[in-house]
Amino acid sequence: MECIQSKDNKTIKRIISLGQRKNRQKNGEYIVEGIRSIRDIAAMG
Repeated sequence: MECIQSKDNKTIKRIISLGQRKNRQKNGEYIVEGIRSIRDIAAMG
């Protein structure tokens, strides 16, 4: 697992950008929180 030590990290910037609807639609990505949600999505394949 990668240790992130800076708020300027490209991964952190990408995750933060997903807070905006236009970025979620543009990238086809979204943020999932919580073990139950992650399990549900994993079960979908």
